[in-house]
Amino acid sequence: MTDTKHIADHTKCRRKRRVSVALSCVFLLLGCLWVVRRSDVVQDAWVHFDYVDSGTYHHRLIRQLKGARSYLDFRLRQNARQDSPQRLALIMAIDETALVDDAMYRHSLRESRQYGVMTPVRAFYGYAKSKGVAIFFVSARGARRRDETEKWLQKAGYRQWNGLFLIPKNTTNVSQFKQQQRAYIERIGYKIILNIGTNPLDLRGENAELPVLLPVPYRLY
Repeated sequence: MTDTKHIADHTKCRRKRRVSVALSCVFLLLGCLWVVRRSDVVQDAWVHFDYVDSGTYHHRLIRQLKGARSYLDFRLRQNARQDSPQRLALIMAIDETALVDDAMYRHSLRESRQYGVMTPVRAFYGYAKSKGVAIFFVSARGARRRDETEKWLQKAGYRQWNGLFLIPKNTTNVSQFKQQQRAYIERIGYKIILNIGTNPLDLRGENAELPVLLPVPYRLY
């Protein structure tokens, strides 16, 4: 009986050791995965910080906005020659277009120090407003964030926009929602000459003469 008990105890101890070793391996593996993932996140952040600090991001942003301004000026001159001028308008997204809304990378942008504003975009906004162009914000932000969104836009220096369209609850197709709002804006009498955003979803579809895809300083996905 003593030998049998000794064997059983020995077997039980071996099982415990195996379980302990297995658990240790699992925790070690999870720890390694966390370190790798964390390293990827940090590396990704530094890559994009360098993208901003090197001036590459700003150069691309300004280049796109200059192209948009050239087209805006062209359409203003063309419209002024018409016997019945159209009511010109442009559409602008909010997150990563008018404002910076990504907490991880926000502090890397010089523009974001004042209420998350994208300064070159705000300057373009002011120029378009000074020329009498109507500006509508069309955003994938939820409608419940209206008060917050209006507050941040105003603090960032955006004034007298003509409309702010936020996505209703339970709406899943962002691209379709944005196109529907553009169609509505044209139905009420405006001619949309520019549609500006940083996500291809902002620009998909019709109801805008020129889509302008601005760069972002980090990956959207």
